[in-house]
Amino acid sequence: MHTVGSGTAEWLNIYLRKKKDLVPLPGALSYSDGAQIACGFGTVYEGLEKIGICGNDAVLITGLGPVGLATAMLCKAMGAQKIFGIETIEERLTLAKNIGLFDEVLTAGKENVRQIRDLTAGHGVERSVDLFR
Repeated sequence: MHTVGSGTAEWLNIYLRKKKDLVPLPGALSYSDGAQIACGFGTVYEGLEKIGICGNDAVLITGLGPVGLATAMLCKAMGAQKIFGIETIEERLTLAKNIGLFDEVLTAGKENVRQIRDLTAGHGVERSVDLFR
């Protein structure tokens, strides 16, 4: 195998040979668009597939930045029955409330467990995704 440079170049060559990991971008998408989709959605999709989101699930997403919003979009597309979000940053709370993906968006705090139980008739959620740093 021919490699250029040092460090992880050899591993990069191996990785780049996997055709499933490389997809051509449609002309309407920039490199930045593609990177955001691959990072924000690709990683989340893999995780959601592993935990098995379905139409019977109520899902709690903590951390509503770009990856959290991508999580909500994918949960909705996968048929989640209810989607709840928790966040600390006011701008993210406002955005999450306005985009219509969530059944309820809560400010992070000590009452969140009680709030989620109240919203789910005491049952809680079947799946949760923690995206707080």
